[in-house]
Amino acid sequence: MGVRKSKEENFQINGSLNEVIEKCRQALQDGGFKKIKFNTTINQFEADYKQVVGTVWGEIKITLIGSNDSGISVGDEAFKVQNDGTIMRVGGTKTNNGSVNVNVVAWANVDNIYALFSSPIDKILSRFKDNL
Repeated sequence: MGVRKSKEENFQINGSLNEVIEKCRQALQDGGFKKIKFNTTINQFEADYKQVVGTVWGEIKITLIGSNDSGISVGDEAFKVQNDGTIMRVGGTKTNNGSVNVNVVAWANVDNIYALFSSPIDKILSRFKDNL
């Protein structure tokens, strides 16, 4: 087992949660990721990245959280944050035309000579983000 490190990034993508899910799925496919899995309960992708020729081997986990001014959505459930900080379920399917918060964590093996010159973690993150 190689020495692994991770890196985390957070950013937002404009669009509905469903649109961003499809954008992320397509970015992973176009980026050459394999074993792409999506957990609909927590809106989370997991995928492997292995360069056919090279030394970049790793994984990526992408968690999506839909949000706008009126509340948040997780899966098909809609919630609203009250003034006192409590969260209340508002029922039904939430339509989100705002933006989606994206949390990306990438892991990669860094125990080879090539990792001294170029970060394999950054390569994995770039393969995803450049295809969004």
